[in-house]
Amino acid sequence: MKRMAIACASALALALAPAAALASDGGAIGGTLDQVQQATNQNSTSQSASSDAQSKQVNVNAPVSVLSKDSNNGDVNQSNDATTVSKSSNENTTDQSNAQSQQGSVQGGGGDCCEQHKSDSSGGASQSQEASNENSTSQSASSDAQTKQVNVNAPVSVLSKGSNNGDVNQSNDATTVATSSNDNTTNQSNAQSQNGSVKGSHHHGDGGGLDQSQQASNENSTSQSADSTAKTKQANVNAPVSVLSPCSNNGDVNQSNDATTVAKSSNDNTTNQSNAQDQHGSVQGGGPDHHGDRGDCGHPRHHCGHKRRDCGRPRGDNCRHRDRCDREREDGCDS
Repeated sequence: MKRMAIACASALALALAPAAALASDGGAIGGTLDQVQQATNQNSTSQSASSDAQSKQVNVNAPVSVLSKDSNNGDVNQSNDATTVSKSSNENTTDQSNAQSQQGSVQGGGGDCCEQHKSDSSGGASQSQEASNENSTSQSASSDAQTKQVNVNAPVSVLSKGSNNGDVNQSNDATTVATSSNDNTTNQSNAQSQNGSVKGSHHHGDGGGLDQSQQASNENSTSQSADSTAKTKQANVNAPVSVLSPCSNNGDVNQSNDATTVAKSSNDNTTNQSNAQDQHGSVQGGGPDHHGDRGDCGHPRHHCGHKRRDCGRPRGDNCRHRDRCDREREDGCDS
């Protein structure tokens, strides 16, 4: 009787034990999922371009006649032709992208087949993503184009009758171009994807919490400066001097100036920024398993649970069958 009383007292203590204690023995608790992603792209561009083009052309005709009759009577033809081009350009292309993907799963485990009365809880899942694109562009372009053209005809006649009577033709033709341009193209993109799943165990389990966080930023700073200067200077001078020289400097004088002056400044900036974020999350509690077999037990759940209830009854109902209960424990239906 003493041995039977001790066995029944042990069975009673097992049946009345608190649930938390049972869960700590056989109940599976899922771990914690914590995922963090950070991505940063930084770009700094500084560009400076400077160009200078100058053209200087001078034609001078200054004959001097002293006591020289009928001198310097030939025609004078003077011409200047110049093409002056100054170009400055800056071009910058920046491509930045962040692609992030997270997949996580937290699932509660399972205990022995006869422990379905215990609670299984999954831990929490936390997912965090941060993406940042930073771009700084500074561009400066300066162009200077100058054209200077001078034609001078200054004959001098002293006591020289009939001198410097030839025709004078003076012309200037200039094309002056100054071009400054800045071209900047910036492409920034962030692509983020998160898949998270938190599930309880397959018997009476509770799913934990799911925390997903995404942060993405694109920053672009562009500074552009373009300066163009085009200058054209043209001069035709005919200044004959006659002293006591009759019938001098009677020729025709033709003077012309033709100039094309162009100054161009342009800034071109293209910025493409995009953030693509995708989150999929599910939180699901567990439920009872109706499939019969579980793990390594080899006995149906309801059968094992029935035996545990029979073996756990107080003295008087089942204590005389102590040997049968011991055999059932050895079969794996009780711990």
